[in-house]
Amino acid sequence: MGYNVSVDNDKCVGCGECVDVCPVEVYEIKDGKSEPVNAEECLGCESCVEVCETSAITVEEAELTVQCPRGIPLLTRLRNICSFHSAAGRVCVWRHCCNPSALS
Repeated sequence: MGYNVSVDNDKCVGCGECVDVCPVEVYEIKDGKSEPVNAEECLGCESCVEVCETSAITVEEAELTVQCPRGIPLLTRLRNICSFHSAAGRVCVWRHCCNPSALS
């Protein structure tokens, strides 16, 4: 959904702890290893990272490229896009672009 989830197969021992702890069922054990089969459902809570004793799992925020309606290209994290740029209504750090009083 807004996170990139990956499992290092060289480190994963297939214990299934991530499968058990994940509240949205991102992981399944396939061929003796954990696989993020529903990565788009990830909430970013990182419970899986905490229980993985081999540090095989990484969860990172996905970056999103946005074109500002005023023509300013933005590369920012999902939570930093303003409501002008995102229907999600997140707070924007690009005040020079989104703050109407900054435009003149």
